[in-house]
Amino acid sequence: MRDTPKNATSIYLLLTLAFSSVIWTLVIWSGHIGMAFGLMIPAIMWCPALAALVSCRLLGRDFRSLAWRWPAGRYVAAGYFVPLAYAGIAYAAVWAFRLGGWNSEFVSLVSQRFGLGGLPAGGALAFYVFFSATAGMISCTQRST
Repeated sequence: MRDTPKNATSIYLLLTLAFSSVIWTLVIWSGHIGMAFGLMIPAIMWCPALAALVSCRLLGRDFRSLAWRWPAGRYVAAGYFVPLAYAGIAYAAVWAFRLGGWNSEFVSLVSQRFGLGGLPAGGALAFYVFFSATAGMISCTQRST
């Protein structure tokens, strides 16, 4: 197969479509996105990476041509804090304009499950957000590898 940019792009896109179609077919067939204890989410996120690796193999390219590496620290920090910032802005706007309320049941459940009953509700929620954004991200990464 000829290794041209057009062929490489076409192969990559077709493989991404093929791999993700399998996952989405299973999800649709099951009737809910939480199929397989939520493992379909990381599976769908790995479809583009798998397509890139298979494309390299089909085109005879070295995997090093993808130039995957750990990004600079500022990009890692941006990837962590930017979503927290825009989610915080969205929640602040919803609460400021009284479009949604404080979910006391959820916050008390978080306090109970984290064993943080002595903290104010906002403190328990802050701990939950912090641990979800770090430990949750790490556990999802470990599950998908």
